[in-house]
Amino acid sequence: MSLEEALDEARTVSVGASPGAASPLTRREREVLQLLVAGKTDRAIAEELFIGTRTVESHVAHIFEKLGVHSRAAAAAAAVAAGYVDPPNPPVDSTPDP
Repeated sequence: MSLEEALDEARTVSVGASPGAASPLTRREREVLQLLVAGKTDRAIAEELFIGTRTVESHVAHIFEKLGVHSRAAAAAAAVAAGYVDPPNPPVDSTPDP
């Protein structure tokens, strides 16, 4: 599923919060989710946050449950669509124009 497809799917999924409502996620879950949105693996997230990989896996499971999703792409899309995390930076195209 592409990011755009995931965003489209997320727009149809209720994440349990109305626009402008407080996030149902804890501060640490938002930190984990921001790194997940950036495409990091559980291991990379654990290293960056100085926590165990199993702890990251637990946070990801809670995030999925709270957002009502079943994949990392859907969680990222739902979180960005709801404004819980910042969208990922688009890749920079370093190819010169012809």
